[in-house]
Amino acid sequence: MALKINLALTWKRRRNITWHVVDFNKDDDFTNEMLHALEPAFRCGHLKMYRSDGLEHWHACIAKNTAHMLADETHHVLCNVDGDNLLTLDFVELCLSVGARIKEGSVGCAQFYSTCEAGTYGRIMIARSLFRKLGGYDETFHPVGCQDTDLIYRVLSCEGVGQTIRVDDASSVGSSIDNKPGASWSECIKQKVANTDPSKYSAWKFGFMDGENRTKMYELLQRGQVQRNIDKTIGCEATLIQHDEKEPYSENEDDAPDWGDVPHDAGQGLDGADDEENVQEVPEASPVVKSNILGGVTPRGFEFRISTFGLEKLAQIRRWDNKAANAIREAWLPSKGRAPTPTNKDLIRDALRDNWGIPDVFIDARCFRPPPRDWTDGHCGFSYEMTRRFLQDDWQTFQNLWMNAMKDIKLHAGGVTPVNIVVYCRAGEKRSVGIAWLLGAALQAHAGGKMAEPIEHLCSRFWGRRTCAGWRCRECDLSSAKHQRLVMDLAAHTNISIN
Repeated sequence: MALKINLALTWKRRRNITWHVVDFNKDDDFTNEMLHALEPAFRCGHLKMYRSDGLEHWHACIAKNTAHMLADETHHVLCNVDGDNLLTLDFVELCLSVGARIKEGSVGCAQFYSTCEAGTYGRIMIARSLFRKLGGYDETFHPVGCQDTDLIYRVLSCEGVGQTIRVDDASSVGSSIDNKPGASWSECIKQKVANTDPSKYSAWKFGFMDGENRTKMYELLQRGQVQRNIDKTIGCEATLIQHDEKEPYSENEDDAPDWGDVPHDAGQGLDGADDEENVQEVPEASPVVKSNILGGVTPRGFEFRISTFGLEKLAQIRRWDNKAANAIREAWLPSKGRAPTPTNKDLIRDALRDNWGIPDVFIDARCFRPPPRDWTDGHCGFSYEMTRRFLQDDWQTFQNLWMNAMKDIKLHAGGVTPVNIVVYCRAGEKRSVGIAWLLGAALQAHAGGKMAEPIEHLCSRFWGRRTCAGWRCRECDLSSAKHQRLVMDLAAHTNISIN
């Protein structure tokens, strides 16, 4: 089990680290077996086990709050470690160093998360006093999704609480065990909602639940509300499991118990662990970038997805929600040949929700003038001439689009799932395709973004009738030197930088 490995890793630091573990399982046999396996840590106080009957169905915020609130005033710093996380020796030493900085006040919150290792996003270290002032994780949220991002954003919104940092070095973070061993990533994501209340959430997917919590988070931050769970008991009641009266386990630091086989090389180097209290400065730790928009962040290495479509074509793709897609087309028709009419974002969400994902950022490329047929005939939006003119002839339009897009991206970056961006125009063939490529290239080259998957052009099936569709065409070769110069030229315009 992950806990046994982690206890072995922190054993030499047991005077500085106490594990508070809450068992919400109703199976006493399982609890007893676990206590027997971890008896040395249990007897010396390195591990404190609690039992609680207050959580009938899984709710991440309530469960985390319960464990966090059990730490008394002798504990100055709290660090959340999800049950599927595996630590490293580097992390153990590093957490003591960062913990010392939190205790002295120079750091208010630290997140240990590497984009190379999924599943550690919730590894957040925070001062106990600050956690209690903020009210912990928001228990009015739906059971899973966005609770970690919400806590970080609230710390960022507070004055005088110290710096917020992220440690993204994989060797200093560790990894996590798949929620469903041997299963695909999508199947593991489904396990996040497996034990939630079926009377409310039986048909809910994780992405939708995460999106709903995000929406609520933004609304609260806009109102300046950073405290949560006001005038209520945080977490649920838990009872400390008392160990049998035996002689306390040896305090000799070299007297390690027999932990059995420890996989993943987790036990290597235990005997050589440095015994200094504060070992090193935070390696590869980058301050979370503060923005003036709701205290949002754009973390280094944030992921994003982009999709394009045409308002008149979406209804012709059978796999989409035809009702919502038809409504989008009907909203577009009155504007044909005239100024574009804004499209209802809720309709776009409904049309794309189950087959692509819930959009976070909406970009209407109809703000650009339709390209003349004489120099776009036979090409799609990858055309060099088309993308060049977007920047040169419509630079102010592109600049406004970039700034508005970055405001939304900053609000959504850093979640469990990538930021979902949709770009649309009339047919989903030229303007939306060109702008999506420019945006994606700029985010990767100048904003520290990482494209989670290639841009998906939902209306590409219709391109082949009149265009090259981007295949074997020198004009539309995105890897060409002239295309790449366009991307680099964006850096010269400092007023579109996100920093």
